[in-house]
Amino acid sequence: MEFGSGCYVQGGFGGWWTAVAGPSSTPVGWLDSADAGNNGRIQGWALDAAAASTSIDVHVYIDIGTSQVRGYAVATNVSRPDVNAAYGVSGNHGFDFAIPPELLDGTQHRVDVFAIDPHGAGYPLLSGCPKYFARLPQAATLVSPAGNTYEATPVFVWNAGANAASYWVQVDDVSDPGVAVGVYKGLFNAANVCSGGRCAIAPGKGLPASVYRWNVESQNAAGKTWATARTFNVLPPSGPGLVSPSGATTNPTPAFTWNASAGATRYWLAVLDQGGNVAWQGDFYPSGCSGSICSGAPPHARG
Repeated sequence: MEFGSGCYVQGGFGGWWTAVAGPSSTPVGWLDSADAGNNGRIQGWALDAAAASTSIDVHVYIDIGTSQVRGYAVATNVSRPDVNAAYGVSGNHGFDFAIPPELLDGTQHRVDVFAIDPHGAGYPLLSGCPKYFARLPQAATLVSPAGNTYEATPVFVWNAGANAASYWVQVDDVSDPGVAVGVYKGLFNAANVCSGGRCAIAPGKGLPASVYRWNVESQNAAGKTWATARTFNVLPPSGPGLVSPSGATTNPTPAFTWNASAGATRYWLAVLDQGGNVAWQGDFYPSGCSGSICSGAPPHARG
């Protein structure tokens, strides 16, 4: 009986082997799945027909061919009655490898699995390789706007969905029941709009008074997940309450004061004479308000 020895290096794994010459065959097997779902598993089987009742090892490589490659030695110690029946063998020949949590990051990863021949006859790539996995992004949680608001140019805020690489934001006018009219949409890189788990965009688009529904879709290489939509109602500003002047006055250039209106971004002041003719009219902005009181003085009195 002859013996042999040697060394091998395979993608970062290396070692010495010693084997007895005798019946040999190349291992066979299959990579069944690489699933980044809730459990995050890589599963399949491999066997060496020359030692069919003995479990062999497989080497699982993730992102082979890149600088981020990782390798793991995994035993085929899981019962696979289907494989045993198909090949007329006994023993355990399945493998079930838990994907490291840090790789469930929403990025797409490649999986290759090699069977390790205990006799040193080779290290064949399993059928079914390569496979790819990426965990679906979790749904975002919408924060604001919601309900009634006087803010016609709202900032849209949501809590980040885990593993999301980007977000699709959509705003529809839903004032007509059963009809959604798109008023805004856009795709945003998560790195650009999120910080500390909170995301926000300010489209700067003015919305007329109406009822709106908005939603955010988390996206990554594995797929897309919608959040639960929220509605909000943009209200027109309430009418201002006039304060002064009122009644008779001898001041030819009075300052006009009024109570601020919720949601107002501009005021139009019109002064009419007794005949209904416009004596003066013009814009005033909330910057001229102090607390709840606003005031404006026309640049000159009507002569």
